Amino acid sequence: MFWRLQRQCIDKYENSIFDQLNQAAHTDYRLFWKLLRSQGGSSFEVCNFLKVDGQSYSDSSVIDGFFKHFSAVFGSSQPEDDM
Repeated sequence: MFWRLQRQCIDKYENSIFDQLNQAAHTDYRLFWKLLRSQGGSSFEVCNFLKVDGQSYSDSSVIDGFFKHFSAVFGSSQPEDDM
């Protein structure tokens, strides 16, 4: 009986700590976005192209650029056949 009561108290304490952590995380999240929105006057730069091996890919062909890049990265390693 003592151990069950002790376990219940420990669970209650741990849950209260987790609730406090969740509240703090939520507050930090809201503060982050508030600070970001308060920067309203500053603008963000958007990259309109991708450069792979000296060749630039624009918005319309950026998928080809990613394909070429990741083909070069992962193309040299072929999976071994276990048969």
